[in-house]
Amino acid sequence: MTALDRQAANGSRPRRESVDLSDHPDLVVVYLGFRVGRLQGLKALLGIGRGLARMQREKPDGLLAHENLVYGLTHVGMRQYWRDLESLEAFTRSDPHKIWWRDFGRDPAGNGFWHEAYRLSGGMEAIYVGMPRRIGLASFAAARDPQGPFMTSRQRLAA
Repeated sequence: MTALDRQAANGSRPRRESVDLSDHPDLVVVYLGFRVGRLQGLKALLGIGRGLARMQREKPDGLLAHENLVYGLTHVGMRQYWRDLESLEAFTRSDPHKIWWRDFGRDPAGNGFWHEAYRLSGGMEAIYVGMPRRIGLASFAAARDPQGPFMTSRQRLAA
């Protein structure tokens, strides 16, 4: 019997908690998603899955937590908590992420990818590639091409 089952059985209220983020003033939360658009996209997803498993085992510098998410049968993702934007950027500019992003940019094989980033100190940004419909922030905010001052995550966060 779980703690929640015991609470329900004896009629007590569930324990409530919050968090103190004062030790994490530069926290960045990132949601990511990968949508399989064609059968060959499963191969790409499996490759990403292996890389994510390795990342969870080896935990790059600055990654505080990683959680896998399922948005639907063909749409999976994750939520990550990073110590700061610098750590997140260092990870995205290193292997295997750099190679995966380069290869995906060359041939997404009918798949879609997106991320949304939120900084505790302020700012939000997002990018969507090959998604069949607008989701997340894109479901209500005006679209803008990721070029010029909107090319990188850092630039979008500063805008």
